[in-house]
Amino acid sequence: MRVLIASHAEKTHFLGMVPLAWALRAAGHEVVVASQPALMPTVAATGLPGVAVGHDHAMALVSRRADPEGEAVLRSLALKHRPWDLSGEELEEGHRDLVLGMLRIVNSPLVDGLVGFCRRWRPDLVVWEPLTFAAPVAAESLGVPHVRFLWGLDLIGRARHHHLARRPPDAPRPDPLTDWMGHMARRSGTVFTERMTRGHLTLDPFPDPLALDPVPGVDRLPVRYIPYNGRAVSPGWLAGARSGRARVCLTLGATAVDRLHTGTGLDVNGLVRALAATGAEVVLALTPDQLDALRDPPEGVVAAGPTPLHTLLPTCDAVVHHGGVGTLCTAMVHGVPQLVLPQVIAPMYIYDEPVLAERLDRQGAGLTVRSAVLEGGELTGMLARLLEGREHREAARDLAAQALAMPGPGRTAHTLHHLTHTGV
Repeated sequence: MRVLIASHAEKTHFLGMVPLAWALRAAGHEVVVASQPALMPTVAATGLPGVAVGHDHAMALVSRRADPEGEAVLRSLALKHRPWDLSGEELEEGHRDLVLGMLRIVNSPLVDGLVGFCRRWRPDLVVWEPLTFAAPVAAESLGVPHVRFLWGLDLIGRARHHHLARRPPDAPRPDPLTDWMGHMARRSGTVFTERMTRGHLTLDPFPDPLALDPVPGVDRLPVRYIPYNGRAVSPGWLAGARSGRARVCLTLGATAVDRLHTGTGLDVNGLVRALAATGAEVVLALTPDQLDALRDPPEGVVAAGPTPLHTLLPTCDAVVHHGGVGTLCTAMVHGVPQLVLPQVIAPMYIYDEPVLAERLDRQGAGLTVRSAVLEGGELTGMLARLLEGREHREAARDLAAQALAMPGPGRTAHTLHHLTHTGV
């Protein structure tokens, strides 16, 4: 079969789909990645064939603007944090911000080119990341199945469910998402249905203890998380002898905070000192800019710089990080206890980071700092608990076992092949 992997130009949203794309190719299927031109170097580096469609979006530029559109970008991130806590009016506003501040910006430059390519190439299946709503429009215009691949918790799907459930049936006009997607669908020769917001199936990389329960109408298919961040060379020092002390990795992410300019008031020096106070070897897997902020690091601190986490974390006794899905899930599959600082790192960049951190904490596989203010003594104490207690290590290993027991990409590829024949 022919499978189209569709993503707008967002590297972190695309990379999670690469192991499945390669499993499909290994099973003999033809796979093409379609995205905006800016993503093509990343696509090429995966070894997958890519095709550039449409033109690049301007999300980063819009987010910097001090106007209603720029403000909507940031609100669209925050309002999806806990959709079950929002009122009907807040959900209506959230959907409006989602369309204005994100979906329209990334999809409008993409939809015509993607639909046109699909009509020429005729895929049998479309796999799309959850913000690329141009993809289900293209798939529905051809009458072929399409599948969402989650890169985070399905808060958009949950917000959609709560919004429709609370919206008055006699509302004078369609809700903002229906209105906007209906316009895209009509331009592409089809009509909007709710299936365009959730796909025939939703591939979910989170094991049950972390995943949200699916909402009505969402057919969830678990798929094992496979760490992948592009081409990587393991640094030679990782093969050397350990110091004998516990090893802690510190990584703070880079992409979204930098591009969306949400800012962070984090004191990197204070954070590193608090971690080193435990007596552990602290490995700083930080960006060059983050390392530049470091002054007089304490003894036992290793300034490693950007390091492939799937090679580093198996050697660590704990990891301290910002709450990004890639870092959290890589630590999860390797059974590493986690100390998560979602709101300390970027108070305005809140999507699923706090929710995921709390669910991890609830399982005992990690701890989370819940405030936006970092207290060095509190941080040192929390890390010491992770390093010294057995319960967190055991819980992290149990969570890893559950994650590794999920169907792998090869099995999922077989399921998707069956989907194209059954038309479910």
